[in-house]
Amino acid sequence: LSPVPNTSSSGHHSATPRGSGPYDSLGGSAGLMDSKVRSQLRSRDPRKRYESNAWRRRLRQWKELREQKLTTFLTKQRFRTVLLNIFFLLLIIVTLYLIIYFSPQQVKTKRTALDALFGNISIWRMSSWLDLLIFIDVMLDTFLFLIACCVVKWPRAPVFSRHLQVAMKIAVDEVTNGALEEGRGYEDEDAMDTPRVDMHEDLGGDAVDLNLSRDSSEDTVTADFVMNQSMTRDCCLMVACHMSTMTAERFDTFTTTLRSAMMVFPPGHIFVCDNGPSLHPQDHTQWAVQQVHPDINYLYIPEGNKTFAFYWCNKYWIPFLSRYSRVKDFRFAVIIDDDVPLPPDLHIPQEHLEKDHTIKAVHFPITAASPDGRLNLLVRCQDVEYKMAAVHKLLQATMSRCLSCHGAIALWDREALDEVFYEHDTVFNGEDMYMGLSLLRKRDSSKIISCAQAIVPTYAPDSWTVLFRQRVKSWELTSHKKTFSYLFEVFHPASFCHVPSLALKPYFLQE
Repeated sequence: LSPVPNTSSSGHHSATPRGSGPYDSLGGSAGLMDSKVRSQLRSRDPRKRYESNAWRRRLRQWKELREQKLTTFLTKQRFRTVLLNIFFLLLIIVTLYLIIYFSPQQVKTKRTALDALFGNISIWRMSSWLDLLIFIDVMLDTFLFLIACCVVKWPRAPVFSRHLQVAMKIAVDEVTNGALEEGRGYEDEDAMDTPRVDMHEDLGGDAVDLNLSRDSSEDTVTADFVMNQSMTRDCCLMVACHMSTMTAERFDTFTTTLRSAMMVFPPGHIFVCDNGPSLHPQDHTQWAVQQVHPDINYLYIPEGNKTFAFYWCNKYWIPFLSRYSRVKDFRFAVIIDDDVPLPPDLHIPQEHLEKDHTIKAVHFPITAASPDGRLNLLVRCQDVEYKMAAVHKLLQATMSRCLSCHGAIALWDREALDEVFYEHDTVFNGEDMYMGLSLLRKRDSSKIISCAQAIVPTYAPDSWTVLFRQRVKSWELTSHKKTFSYLFEVFHPASFCHVPSLALKPYFLQE
């Protein structure tokens, strides 16, 4: 949201036509500014830009719009909360009434409460429609999993990409090591004639760090960069961050994620989408990004919302940089969380995506992992759960299309991503499911495929307290919040005329 000066492909500052930049849409009156105010807003001095009247006016308008949006959101949230409370209260009352109505009246029995656990239970004797509903739910889960096990064939691992990566790394490392050895000879010759200088200077009261990294983006040739020019030539990576460096543990997790990403994507293809509730960042995520590699793109959105940060990066920031040849105009984007270390053999079906333009997103299976690499029993159980979910996703893709991608990682067509984010309710709980649901509601040939050649690890809760907080405050909350969304999709008339919607109805009923 900062008024960054416009730059051309040569790196020099250049003027931009009015109304062409992403920041002109914030103020709405850029065309009416006089030349003095416009020159301050376009100044090379950041202090003048931030102190200009045009920037202050745009910031004030943004705050007013934010307050209006927050008021509208809270009003809708209260209405939805009251409606859901009334709905579930009536559901409980009707359920208890039906239990009392169908229960035997004045029947004396010698059964105790323990007989419900250890007594003889008849599955096939159902005395009410409630018993039938529970029985259908259990059988639906069982049959869907059995059908998935019989139909799904897990694809092979990307052996070619692994071999290519190892070969390229060995070849380029040899070249790099040879260049370093030649460089040491020149450094030794110049060391006697060059005086030692302090690596920190004080210029005008500001400490300037002169200890620049030798891994500059212009003269460094690495195996990852060379190899990924073909693997991810038309794909970028967007990493969602929210106070990712508040603690030392989160800092290590975040930097590990970035270093893993650089094994698959060039640093110029990576966009760190930081977001928070305040006008300025509350941690040192930008500094952490620069420590990993200076060419990684960083932006901060003063709105603590993952979906909005992705939307702004995809809609405004990437086109803005592409217009001045700073980055490519990517067709696809991989979106991940800050705790998802990408595997080096991540398979991106580039040829499949180029041939079939109806593919709008790609689902990747995930596996449970821990930062220290030691998996306890709780993490292993979650890993089994993630693998079962991946089997169901493969079955959905085999029948027609996947319902949605995982929230941890997904690949999207950027044009489709722009449309999906525009229709999104920006609610954090279940944002991945709502993205797939928005794409399904278009009722066209758009589809989500599953690419299981490589399994992506994600850090899973390793204690019962963290797991309870994840399931109760996020996953189960999503099921309650999206109840009417599921019902709407099940009974909507247009869904009965759409083959993918018909194929996915058992999964909506399961939810």
